[in-house]
Amino acid sequence: MSPAIAFNKFILLFSLYIILSLVIYLTTSFTSPAWIVAFFVLLPFYGICLLSLLARATKNWKVKIKYRTFLLIPVSIFQLVKIISSPASCYGWHQGKSCYSLIQALLTTENIRTFARTPAPWQIVELAFPVTLVLYLLSIVALLRSIRVRDFPIDS
Repeated sequence: MSPAIAFNKFILLFSLYIILSLVIYLTTSFTSPAWIVAFFVLLPFYGICLLSLLARATKNWKVKIKYRTFLLIPVSIFQLVKIISSPASCYGWHQGKSCYSLIQALLTTENIRTFARTPAPWQIVELAFPVTLVLYLLSIVALLRSIRVRDFPIDS
């Protein structure tokens, strides 16, 4: 378990994490599919998480909480894999072509050399994005469900 921290401080830190996470995701994946995921999946999910934390905090605003720190490891891993496998180069996406993931765009120059946009050689990385997105969201839910409210109030 983590050291006890104030509930309002946890909400502030979680809000900062959300902002930083979205900024990093959208700067590394500046494509239409990435923005669609951000606005129709990530933002509503983060909003629901924040609203549930705020609803829980209304009863327990002046208390300290603890959470399971080992759950930060899967959140971090899935966050990294989500960013690496996110669609980063989507030339021809509107015509039905697949997108290159960030790792493909960084390691290969095939999408720059040709405008023919042949099928990507790393299809497993592209197919991993929805799976890692779901695993990332589930790991955040597990982290938030691990919050335990402690009886001692915050020193004023």
